[in-house]
Amino acid sequence: MEIAIVAAIGVIILLGVFLSYFFIGNFTLNAATENLDWSAFGSYFGGTAGPLLTFISILLLVYTIRQQRSHLESMHEENIKQDMLRYLNKIDDEITHVLTREIHIGNLAFAQLGDILSGIVTPAQFQESSFKAALEKLMQQTANYCEAIALYRENVNGHFIFRAHQQRAAELVSYLESNKKYLNQMAGPALTFCKMHLEGVETA
Repeated sequence: MEIAIVAAIGVIILLGVFLSYFFIGNFTLNAATENLDWSAFGSYFGGTAGPLLTFISILLLVYTIRQQRSHLESMHEENIKQDMLRYLNKIDDEITHVLTREIHIGNLAFAQLGDILSGIVTPAQFQESSFKAALEKLMQQTANYCEAIALYRENVNGHFIFRAHQQRAAELVSYLESNKKYLNQMAGPALTFCKMHLEGVETA
């Protein structure tokens, strides 16, 4: 669009330069018939249009450079967003690894922590030490998860994947809150910070 505007302005100016030759003197549109007049017009046109065309070329060059720079900046910004999402995916994978950890639930039976968390398995009993260890690890990863979500919210909030991470983090925080008795005494403040991160509240 900008190139078309510049080109149109150039054509109008050139047309004005061309027509001005006919209006100089007697203000008629009759073209000159003498070779000397056309030679004078050529010198006049070259001297006037040459710098004008050079100026238009410079404008187009500047516009092209600006467009390329804008494109590169857009690509750089998108790469940063993808790096952020990759980091969130990495934490998500680590959480998945913790959730696949098997907990002894009695009678030589085992169940994955993720199945217990989601309610697929509701054991009457479990080995408390292994359950607590798994929850502590899950707590650490969830805290990292929520902090990353808070840091990257402004940059990748429009991505569907980011919203999926938010939802999963909220579910983990909710489960950990319901099992705070198995966690250390710092779990309460840590979970409070997690909720603030997810809600977009400043923690500083």
